[in-house]
Amino acid sequence: MSFGVWKEDWSAIQDKLNYTELLVNQDDWTYQVVERKGRAVIFTGQYCNTQDIGRRKGYNWFGVHVGNYYDILQPYVDKGLVSPAALRREKRQHLRWLEPYMVDVYIARIFPDYHFDYSGTTRTLFKYFGKDPLFYVYMLTLPAWGLYVLYKNKRRKKQL
Repeated sequence: MSFGVWKEDWSAIQDKLNYTELLVNQDDWTYQVVERKGRAVIFTGQYCNTQDIGRRKGYNWFGVHVGNYYDILQPYVDKGLVSPAALRREKRQHLRWLEPYMVDVYIARIFPDYHFDYSGTTRTLFKYFGKDPLFYVYMLTLPAWGLYVLYKNKRRKKQL
């Protein structure tokens, strides 16, 4: 994930230290810019090459990338800037993005250099996705699609 804005948009962001303790305050910055501008372009593809930086650790991964993410998003939902339908679509896309990380926790280590705290992962997932029937399909079929993700990831690593 990355964050970038024009200089004038950066200057307009209020309270840049808000949510710092949640470790993803760039999410709030993004929402502030979109709220001020009234529009956004969302690009979900890869737009640059990445480099592996080695061992990663230091925080509860699902707590930050699920719990903190939705805790920052919620005020914008409450203001009506994110519709319930958009939130449902976002959660389903988020579940797809989480697939390899769920495999890393529940099936086998995909990311051997990740030494994050995964405690409370199940509780976090149920808290934020537990009202969506698709989440239960994901959890019940995790062994099947998880093995596919594991296989696909091992093939990708061999090609590198």
